[in-house]
Amino acid sequence: MSIIDKIGGLLGGGLGGKIAELVGNRIENKAEAAKLVHDLNMAIGERAHELELALIDRDKQIASEQSKTNQIEAASDSVLKSGWRPMTGWVCVAALAYQMVFRPLLAWGSAICSWMPPPSLEIDTLLTLLFALLGLGAYRTYEKTR
Repeated sequence: MSIIDKIGGLLGGGLGGKIAELVGNRIENKAEAAKLVHDLNMAIGERAHELELALIDRDKQIASEQSKTNQIEAASDSVLKSGWRPMTGWVCVAALAYQMVFRPLLAWGSAICSWMPPPSLEIDTLLTLLFALLGLGAYRTYEKTR
């Protein structure tokens, strides 16, 4: 839910309702009161829109700076700087291969041989790591803002 949606909810019943109640109680001319309430609601909506645009610009700037940092890290000759992402990716792939392919086969084989089944890994943590590595979190943020 965007900021405009939240403020729109306030205007519908919360803040807008309070403004309408106060203006309605203070101004005798109902047409003038309705126009004033409308003008106030429009001003609040415009400010909310400006705030959302400022937040989107800030998010774009943060993403741009992170992209620059990622490019510098990837270009580095140091394994500690440029190698941690690929290593994390390979660990994630190996863990997912174990959890999704080899563990079910091992569990099936252990049931036939009456052995203990192999341990399970925490799939939620693996998927969170995978989504972070693939950048799916940023895509979801972009999708929400559009």
